[in-house]
Amino acid sequence: MSRRLALIGLAGGGLIAAGCSPARNPTAPAGTDAGSPSDRSSPPAAEYAPTELETTGPDLVHGPTDRRAVALTFHGAGPADLTRRVLSIVAARGGRITVFAVGRWLEQNLDLGRAILAAGHDLGNHTWSHRVMTRLGPAVAHREVQRGADAVAAVRGRPGSLFRPSGTPSSTATIRAEARAAGYQRCVS
Repeated sequence: MSRRLALIGLAGGGLIAAGCSPARNPTAPAGTDAGSPSDRSSPPAAEYAPTELETTGPDLVHGPTDRRAVALTFHGAGPADLTRRVLSIVAARGGRITVFAVGRWLEQNLDLGRAILAAGHDLGNHTWSHRVMTRLGPAVAHREVQRGADAVAAVRGRPGSLFRPSGTPSSTATIRAEARAAGYQRCVS
């Protein structure tokens, strides 16, 4: 399993949380107990629509805190067989995940993007080429977000509502501005 897995929260019938940095998020709870098997059942994934409360602030960092839930998010890149194995494991356990796909990878694996959606999972944008976004100027950051959005739209018919910047655990003002310009209200952190 990839170390790029993050466990944060479940919201509004859709999975919403993520993290893409090699280091563990120091504010994430360690050893979260998901409860009994009945507590772990997942609703069908749907495109996440943030609530008014969740659309304020720089980054979306968790879902509602009024229930025990876990969101599983995966970095969409790498070997196709690994993605198929993850999809098989999740299906066997009745779970739902969000795959934040790197656009270049998604463009080369359209069948996997379709399989992710067909299985009831969500597909989000994780930039075009997975560059360290904090090192990019506005024009290059915009291209990374927009080309990633275009790759997601080629699979799902629209760019989706979830964007996670690459190479950083949280967004910057430049990243947020370019994400908004590409149609994303907030970055997922």
